[in-house]
Amino acid sequence: MGSERRKALPFKDKMPDTANISRLLNELPACFRVTLQGKFGHILDLLSVDVQTPAVTTLAQFYDPPLRSFLFQDFHLTPTLEEFDRLLGFSMKGRTPYNRIGQVTEVEMLALALHIPISDALANWKKRDNLFGFWRAYLEEEAERLFEIHHWDALVNMLALLIYGLVLFPTHEGFIDSAAISIFWAVWKDKQSFVPPLLADTFHTLHTRHQRKNWGMGKNSCVFV
Repeated sequence: MGSERRKALPFKDKMPDTANISRLLNELPACFRVTLQGKFGHILDLLSVDVQTPAVTTLAQFYDPPLRSFLFQDFHLTPTLEEFDRLLGFSMKGRTPYNRIGQVTEVEMLALALHIPISDALANWKKRDNLFGFWRAYLEEEAERLFEIHHWDALVNMLALLIYGLVLFPTHEGFIDSAAISIFWAVWKDKQSFVPPLLADTFHTLHTRHQRKNWGMGKNSCVFV
């Protein structure tokens, strides 16, 4: 492949605010940290990763939408399910791929499972653009309440949901939308794997950023906005 000079795309990086999640995790008894890892994989490790944003944004320049891979002069680079599986410590073995696309978990069921008062959950189920979900501030308040009463099992699930919405499948800043909640629910209750949708979301993010003419914040902005 011959070298070709092309115009750089104006990617920006924006990291999620996870200070409150990290603080609560530091206070969580060690055995319940193990419980969280057993349920959801090594997602806690994502909070301590030193993300090299200049390297990531530079890599994004080499993404080729038609080929769905990163093109360099002498080789192609494509992330795979197996690599995501190993990185996240969440084996797909014995689990079905996520298949709840378009399905929204009932707020009442979610509230009961997370030990949130149903009336409060319904009152805080908000719409942002065309997406429904919870604002981070509300879920963090509920996490603080669960921490104060030492309801560790419920707190583990609440913290995992926050990580899903803010780190793994972010949309609008500080908003945990129904898509992230659906994947969280499928992993927790239906024993499905979040690795395929995470890889798909990564490809979709890169693809849409290369296709889009206006480079503002939008859906599926994992690292780039």
